[in-house]
Amino acid sequence: MPNPAAQSIVESVIQLGAKASKKGWTEATGGNFSVRIDAQNFAISRSGVEKGEMSESDILTQNIDASPVPNSSAETCLHLALYKNAPNIGAVVHVHSPAGILASLYAAKHGTSFYTLKGYELLKAIYPIKTHETLLNIPVFRNSQNIPLIAEQLTAYLHTQHLTGDNISPCFLLVGHGLTVWGRNTQEAFRHAEALEFLFSIDLERRRLSL
Repeated sequence: MPNPAAQSIVESVIQLGAKASKKGWTEATGGNFSVRIDAQNFAISRSGVEKGEMSESDILTQNIDASPVPNSSAETCLHLALYKNAPNIGAVVHVHSPAGILASLYAAKHGTSFYTLKGYELLKAIYPIKTHETLLNIPVFRNSQNIPLIAEQLTAYLHTQHLTGDNISPCFLLVGHGLTVWGRNTQEAFRHAEALEFLFSIDLERRRLSL
């Protein structure tokens, strides 16, 4: 990794994994994390490693115009799609968070391609939302072992919106799989994950109680 800030970037990926692991979002080596290095490259966690115990050797360098490097995460294609289509993205977090998975299953059961959150104060934790009086439509994609196909669907969604990330929901759900979020930096990306997991848990209970 030739970038002078390489060590700091590697450490950022490791810290994302450690923080997510403490939340219980990466059971059985689940989840993956990446941080942009420059316009053409990002660092990403490798496959099959306990995310709360990663070391420097567990972080790989991926060029956005290249095929996924050996031993990289199964979802590397999704990270590639995001970094290619949204230059403002600085970090991507994919977790198998419980409430996120339940929200994706709820959407699938009700035949909708979006999970909608509205009226919550904590929505303001999601950039660039500035008021609770808003509506956030989170895309829900059908899960598949064909990750490149999901990446194509994600790319099509981003292109359809004619946006680069600032004005689009900075997240999506895979049915029965998990939550992927992104941000301009690692702090923002992880904040999005924390806020959404909390909001999913509250919203699902609200729907259950018909409030």
